[in-house]
Amino acid sequence: MNKIAFVVLHFFTYDDTVDCVESILSLKNAKSCEIIVVDNGSTNGSGKLLHTKYKTVSNVHVLLNEQNLGFARGNNVGYTFAKEKLNADIVVTVNNDIVIEQKDFIPKLQAVMETVDVCGPDIISEKTGKHSNPQHFEGISKKKLKQVIVKHELVKFAYIVCNFKGFDTIYQRFIDKITPDKTESEYNRDYENVVLHGAFIVFGPRFVEQEQVAFDPRTFLYMEEDLLFIRCQRKGYTIRYTPSLQVIHDEHSSVNYVQADARRRMISYLTNQIRSEKIVLTEL
Repeated sequence: MNKIAFVVLHFFTYDDTVDCVESILSLKNAKSCEIIVVDNGSTNGSGKLLHTKYKTVSNVHVLLNEQNLGFARGNNVGYTFAKEKLNADIVVTVNNDIVIEQKDFIPKLQAVMETVDVCGPDIISEKTGKHSNPQHFEGISKKKLKQVIVKHELVKFAYIVCNFKGFDTIYQRFIDKITPDKTESEYNRDYENVVLHGAFIVFGPRFVEQEQVAFDPRTFLYMEEDLLFIRCQRKGYTIRYTPSLQVIHDEHSSVNYVQADARRRMISYLTNQIRSEKIVLTEL
């Protein structure tokens, strides 16, 4: 049986991380798995609290990064530890605001990963009940991405200039209006070679054996999934979305905790998003 390691990327929100880890520990066959919590440079002492809480739990390992390395490199720290120190065959990267309620998740995951290199589950929003996976049904084109970059640069400029109460609400309503909800037929079946949502990604034995990192380390936040998709396409790794696996997601809890001000949060998001989009553009 393949050895599974869960990598939980922690940033500030202690309660979320504890809920995530405890949900994994409560699963059937959890004792056969390893859990790696990577504190990504939290300055509120929450990483040390987690280290103290789990120091007597033999299959939970808490790693403390000295600084915030971002999503990709933060997860890569845990991926490398799982691969090199724990000899894991399957590595699962998990946002700390994820909870797994499906008690037979581990045996189902073992079965799925017998034939798949990279996999994503049905990710259900705790707040809205919406389904996040697949994130995209195909990779983005160079022409489309150039248009998206221009749009995001204009929106960022508007956020900087239009410093009035309610602008962020107006923009979010517009985004919600133009973003279609997935129908049941779209999320309730398997798909192969799609762009997965980064909140929960499973890397299978062939990928783990051959790849030194899970994510392209050039990004800080956002578009990691698109770069992963491009890499998998080039190297012939099979990607699968399957609703037979389900997790619950409380989106953006760490980001919202660190940046409570909506305007500053959006400017930060757009800054990182544009940087990552330009990296993806070099790969198309």
